[in-house]
Amino acid sequence: MNLQRAIVWLLVAALGLPIAMCVLYALARLLEAMKDETGANALGYVNLGLLALWVIDLVALVIVQAVNSLGGPPPPASAA
Repeated sequence: MNLQRAIVWLLVAALGLPIAMCVLYALARLLEAMKDETGANALGYVNLGLLALWVIDLVALVIVQAVNSLGGPPPPASAA
C-alpha cells in the first residue's frame, strides 16, 4: 500500500470520527431525555469504542507520517 494513500485514509478517519462521535453523543443525550436509558447506554458504549478507534488512528497517523518522512526525497523523474 502506498504511504500517501495510507496518510489520506488516516486523515479522513481522523477528521470523520470526531464528527461521528459528536452525533452519537447528541443522539444518546436525546434518548436519555426521552427516558430510554438502555439506548443511551448502548450509544455511550459505541461512542467509547469510536473514541478508542480514534486514538489508535491518531497514533497510526503519527507513525505513518514518521515513516514517510524517513523515506527521503522522491527520485527525480526521468526526462523522456
